[in-house]
Amino acid sequence: ETSDAQRAWKSLVDAVGTLDQVQIVQVSDSYLHAVVPTQQPPGLYSPLSAMANGDEGDYRKKLATSPGWDDIEFLLRPEDSLVLYRSASRTSVFVYPLTQPVSDGNTNLQRLEKIRKQLGWSLLN
Repeated sequence: ETSDAQRAWKSLVDAVGTLDQVQIVQVSDSYLHAVVPTQQPPGLYSPLSAMANGDEGDYRKKLATSPGWDDIEFLLRPEDSLVLYRSASRTSVFVYPLTQPVSDGNTNLQRLEKIRKQLGWSLLN
């Protein structure tokens, strides 16, 4: 299904829709943005998602049950027969005295690899 850009794009949109707990935020003929609850590091919660779920007075309770989010984006470039992609956590956790964020356990990379393998697409070298 990769010889026709629009068929390949539809297959990609369908594959992203099968991810566990995914929420597709925006989709067009050449751009897809989805969010997935953060898996790593465990216990990471986003104040923004807690606030978006309702009353500010219940903020602390919602904060304890609302996950952080990972963004997944895809951009189709049919003229080049390419799909550009990225997956990244919105929030980084730093543990003193480290100056690098705590690893996400490669969950973003694994998610993209799962989609690529499901579609049978190869990487460019």
